[in-house]
Amino acid sequence: MTARKGFSLIELMVAIMILTVAILGLAASSAVATQMIGAGGRHTLAASVAQSRFEMLRRGGCATLAAGSSYTRGVSESWQVDSIRSSAFITARVTYQTRRGPRTQTFRSVRPC
Repeated sequence: MTARKGFSLIELMVAIMILTVAILGLAASSAVATQMIGAGGRHTLAASVAQSRFEMLRRGGCATLAAGSSYTRGVSESWQVDSIRSSAFITARVTYQTRRGPRTQTFRSVRPC
């Protein structure tokens, strides 16, 4: 008898199973990557809102600095100003929604007076 060239049915089924597992792993990792990209966008938005607040407070004089709160682009923010000698310490707390519920980040800055 002469030997046939090619794949047996069992070899083909094993190859399909390995390919299926690899594709499922790729799909799962792409879903996680998409979630992480969305979370990164929310973190960036929170940092941007805090940075904008710091810039607005730096524009005015030290005598006009005051605490307050605001709601901007789906992000709730509150800020506090503490003056010590020749500097103003500004603390901004930014709260935004994530898949796991609200998250609060605190940012701090110093403004020389």
